[in-house]
Amino acid sequence: MKQKIKSFLATYWILMLMVAIKFALQYLLVNPAYELHRDEFLHLDQANHLSAGYISVPPFTAFLSKIIYWLGGGLFWIRFFPALFGAATIVFAWLIVEAMDGKLPAKILTSIFLLFSILLRINVLYQPNALDVLVWTIIFYLLIRYIRKQENMLLLAFGCGGGPGVLQQV
Repeated sequence: MKQKIKSFLATYWILMLMVAIKFALQYLLVNPAYELHRDEFLHLDQANHLSAGYISVPPFTAFLSKIIYWLGGGLFWIRFFPALFGAATIVFAWLIVEAMDGKLPAKILTSIFLLFSILLRINVLYQPNALDVLVWTIIFYLLIRYIRKQENMLLLAFGCGGGPGVLQQV
């Protein structure tokens, strides 16, 4: 068991560092003088109106807003979920490169490009865009894995991964 943990840490410590940097940047880059964006107030208010089926009310965002209120509704939690989606996007991009037999330099470059790209801005705001990018990255990862391995279980995961994305666009 200890050998597996050491092997995992030896292989993925750079990825964990990139995720930690992503979370740190998401909190450090926003000046505390700025309050929430008007769209963030809209998405947070959707927690009070959990009604699916309307184009302007993505059900998954409303559900996520409800979770934020259950956690206290503070600025930390409002910023946490977009940062989490951005960090998960970096992880799945790393896994895409790995699935395509990319070596460590390719994984690091992919992570750096995502870390210092427009995703910094997208993942600062509490809007559906951060989840959209993550869901599409997951879908591409599962599609690549399915094409390479032909495991039917990946199709089920493909459906489960695409579900939140579809709910995001209702």
